[in-house]
Amino acid sequence: MASATKKIAIILGSTRTPRVAPAVVAWITGLITPNLPEGTTIEVLDLADYVSLPLSPEGPLPSQYPRPLTGDPYPSEIVNKWSNQIRSYAGFIFVTPQYNWSFPAVVKVAIDNIFHEWSGKPVLIVSYGGHGGNKANSALRQSLNGVKIHPWDGKVELPLGGAVASAANKGLLEEAVIEQWVGAGKGKEVVERVEELTKILSSAREKA
Repeated sequence: MASATKKIAIILGSTRTPRVAPAVVAWITGLITPNLPEGTTIEVLDLADYVSLPLSPEGPLPSQYPRPLTGDPYPSEIVNKWSNQIRSYAGFIFVTPQYNWSFPAVVKVAIDNIFHEWSGKPVLIVSYGGHGGNKANSALRQSLNGVKIHPWDGKVELPLGGAVASAANKGLLEEAVIEQWVGAGKGKEVVERVEELTKILSSAREKA
């Protein structure tokens, strides 16, 4: 019997207008897609499609729902849609900007409305900001650890430098920034971290 396909979601963690996140995700996707092992696929999951998620979980706390989750367990239709979507992925790549030394509220809402759907799955965090978004990266890891993700600590930080204004105000990822990332080995770093993520998924497949 053929092994089931392992899907990885790239979660686009900005919903503002304008936003540079789609350009950053496109760059990352272009790097990693040719290097994915057989049986692994990448899908982009845009939080702009889930902005109607409740600001706080409704009903019982998500961690209190019995496992395994089946069907539509939540009282909210949009949360059930989100839950079913996240359940379909084996691992995640969060791509997030840094806002005021942390990550966007929309990402926290997306995490907090569910719990078991994240548990045990590996997550790579790719942050971007003037200096690479280190504080957002660390803060997001802490929140994800709270929902019991896999202990692997995969991260990449992408500095925008002086181009942060054009990224924030025009949604423009300047070619010079991409060249700087490539020159600094950031493209290679992204590929290596994703290779580590897929190895975790392969190991989980072998144990299943």
